[in-house]
Amino acid sequence: MRKVKALFLRAVEPRAVDQDCQICRLVGLEKKDGYFGGYFVSVNMNRYLSDAYLHTWSMIRNIGIIWVLGLAAIIYGYKKTSSAVSKKLRNYEESVFNLVDILEKRDSYTAGHTRRVAKYAMLLAKELNVSRIKKELLYRASMLHDIGKISTPDSILLKPGKLSDLEYKIIKNHVTTSYEILSKVSIYKDLAEIVRHHHEYYDGSGYPQGLKGGEIPFLSQILTVADGFDAMTTDRIYKGRKSVQQAIQEISKLSGQQFNPVIVKSAINALSNVKIDRKISQLPESDLQHERFSYFYKDNVTHAYNQRYLELLLSKQKQELNKYRHVLLIRVHNFSKYNSEHSWNKGDEKLIEIVNSLQKFEENHLVFRLFGDDFILLLKRKIDSSEREELLRKEVNGTCLYYSTRYIDLPENKLIDMEELEKIMHMPE
Repeated sequence: MRKVKALFLRAVEPRAVDQDCQICRLVGLEKKDGYFGGYFVSVNMNRYLSDAYLHTWSMIRNIGIIWVLGLAAIIYGYKKTSSAVSKKLRNYEESVFNLVDILEKRDSYTAGHTRRVAKYAMLLAKELNVSRIKKELLYRASMLHDIGKISTPDSILLKPGKLSDLEYKIIKNHVTTSYEILSKVSIYKDLAEIVRHHHEYYDGSGYPQGLKGGEIPFLSQILTVADGFDAMTTDRIYKGRKSVQQAIQEISKLSGQQFNPVIVKSAINALSNVKIDRKISQLPESDLQHERFSYFYKDNVTHAYNQRYLELLLSKQKQELNKYRHVLLIRVHNFSKYNSEHSWNKGDEKLIEIVNSLQKFEENHLVFRLFGDDFILLLKRKIDSSEREELLRKEVNGTCLYYSTRYIDLPENKLIDMEELEKIMHMPE
């Protein structure tokens, strides 16, 4: 058989001896081992294989293109979806943080509290070499740690004085409420436990579960120190602020009791150079804050400040009291007779009229109502006798009422209490 360069597929089919086969006899093939002969069929496969190869490579190419396009579509879709979800989460978180800001602005002390705590927590986390992921958790937990106070009554939350035992018991519930709020939101479940335990103390004396030492989540323990540091360095109505160094000393003193000793060591380095905003105070600064303040420290009838606030200023708030170095005592006489002649309601109206007149006397002074019909003005300037004589002349003319005044100067650089002030008032001129 001749040699060919083409690729052939060969099939061999032996045939049995057939004595009647005329073609076999014609060809003259010899019989061997029971076989008379056979035939070979060769088919040129080049064309078929070439077409098959082309078809296969075409399929592979098309599959590759489809795979690349599919992968690109998946990546694009993932990025778009991830971007949309991330944007939605950022918007959601910003909304929650804004809600926290709104809640805090109900009084001047809590405004900015969570952001300051978050700042201090980040300084501590950096000093403690906390991982980036845990830092993010801690920051978000710090921003939301007091969200449960949304359920705390204003009469307790905004009280600018020490809480009673019952009030303290009620406000402690805010950590449980915070946990319940956050644990219901899937993206905040990791934060819920951190927030829940930021009032647990290292020695087990904290709340809500009385956890101790390592039982308390470590990030919660960092948050506890940051929260405590802000409380110490912020003015309260009933307690002045500590300096940064005083706060550090207090935290060191409470090492092993309220705070984790490891975190305390880091706090000494991380917080020692913090700059505190000296404007942070629980005292009212705007008209709106003064009105909120009136819930606790203003007289219900006249809206003049009451004796409790005067006592507070005299004994606790030297910085605030230093603005007013002059005191004018005003005593309105015969008010019982006036009430008998005109009724209690008319008497209240007259008291309101008197206070309104005193409040208009000059700007930036404080008016207090004491003991029913006595009034005190804290003044920035000294007023002369002629001004005192005309002070309430219009309000008492034509009535059985009359008034007397007494002027005193508050001692420089010294806090006095109400008892001392009364003694000064009753001293002969």
